[in-house]
Amino acid sequence: MNLSRYVLRGRIVTMNRNREVIDDGRLLVKKDGTIAAVLRPADNMPPTFSDAPVLETGGSIYPGLIDLHNHFAFDAMPLWPVPKKYELRETWMGSAAYQHDLVAPMAILKQHGTSAKAIVRYVETKALIGGTTTGQGMLTSNMKGQHWFKGAMRNVEVPDDPDLPRARTLVPNLRKTADGIEEFRTAVETTLSYFYHLAEGGKRARVHYLDLVEHDLIRPSLVGIHALGLTGDDLGALARAGAKIVWSPFSNLLLYGEALDLAAVMASGLQVALGCDWSPTGSKNLLEELKVARWVAARSGAAVSDRALVEMVTTGAAHAIYWHTRVGRLIPDTYADVLIIQGTGADPYAHLIDATEDRISLVIVGGQGRYGDPALMQALHPGEALEDVTVRGADKRLYLGADTELDGLSFDQAQKTLKLAMSDLAGFHKEQAELEGSIAADSPRAAEDFTLVLDNDWAEVEDLVSAGLFADKEPLNSVPLDAPFVAPFVASVAAGSDAEYWQRLTGQVNLPAGLAAALKTAYGG
Repeated sequence: MNLSRYVLRGRIVTMNRNREVIDDGRLLVKKDGTIAAVLRPADNMPPTFSDAPVLETGGSIYPGLIDLHNHFAFDAMPLWPVPKKYELRETWMGSAAYQHDLVAPMAILKQHGTSAKAIVRYVETKALIGGTTTGQGMLTSNMKGQHWFKGAMRNVEVPDDPDLPRARTLVPNLRKTADGIEEFRTAVETTLSYFYHLAEGGKRARVHYLDLVEHDLIRPSLVGIHALGLTGDDLGALARAGAKIVWSPFSNLLLYGEALDLAAVMASGLQVALGCDWSPTGSKNLLEELKVARWVAARSGAAVSDRALVEMVTTGAAHAIYWHTRVGRLIPDTYADVLIIQGTGADPYAHLIDATEDRISLVIVGGQGRYGDPALMQALHPGEALEDVTVRGADKRLYLGADTELDGLSFDQAQKTLKLAMSDLAGFHKEQAELEGSIAADSPRAAEDFTLVLDNDWAEVEDLVSAGLFADKEPLNSVPLDAPFVAPFVASVAAGSDAEYWQRLTGQVNLPAGLAAALKTAYGG
């Protein structure tokens, strides 16, 4: 059972319009998962909460983090050794190295129900462990057709809530045909938030922005992901049109060796959010992406404060998708989507950016505790059996709840399934194909058909496995599962645990000098 109502006590970083921070505040959560009140020390407890349990957090209480750019299905995959510097995403997405290293293994994992379900459970939990309560980008398929997955955290494409408008997404470039242009126009005119990969790459990628300008397709609903190839004038034009952008600095640096011109972005007045992109060329979670963003901002000399960065993953992100009346701030009548970080550092915004996953005391979605310290999680779920998980050496608890599509699949089970499958891709594929074939023979309706749909597939990949993948390379038969958190640098190298992540990171050819060292320090180097 979940507590019907309760009180969280700690330093409350409201992210409200006044940017109020309340030392020793109290956050009152109602049975319906919304916030009843935010109390200052001198405020009286309302009679309706006089007997509600008070959870002493000893920490800093923030709105849950909002990740507005992710290809979640790929977040089980490890950091990709980017071969060279690219100018256009079309180039690396069409390369043999990318197809061989990432697309081919995913072609196996996405098509079998056993591994597809495990990926969904694993990557969603990975996001929760990093403090994310709302994400963008999880498309699945079953007998009823393709649909956006609804699980333990919010998905902007399937909010299932009249107060949270649904977003739409287009990853491929605009099809410059009459039908393609009209489809895009209809989308931006009938959707409040339309996510579109915009000018991803260097200056040559700007042509995709010019395509939108030529056909008069810039609208307030447009949320341009990356926008790396845009000029200062382009950014200003987007701002005047009411459009927004999502920034993924780690991915941009890893692939293109460049980051957004932050001074120009800030001068434009554009609404900016922050997104992880995906684990192969991005951050494991928003806590890591925030650290990268701060390093990039300091290196560029742009006036981007820690508070501004935190706004990019809370209230600013909520504004970008028109969810700001319900999430992104800790005020009455919003949803209790909450992140609590242990302790109360001097600056509340730096305290969040400096945090690592083990420092998270609690992650709450809609009033329901999902991840956190054992005592707090058990207090929120009295009598419930919670799942144990160890994060950076710290004992934590998970509550993922019942889910009809995942059939109560635990995080531990998902992790074991993926490690086994990814250690022998060919063997797993053969075994699952035979099993699914025998089930279908007995009863076609009983066959497992839960699959992942990769939103960044530009064309169907033709039976990569049986075709031998690529003539000039041996098929990958083993891929490491990406760890669900950033392991301490010193401990991981000493113990051999997740040491490969740091080896892959330091071997990246496009990262500017100093970034890898800064991350090592941030994570225990």
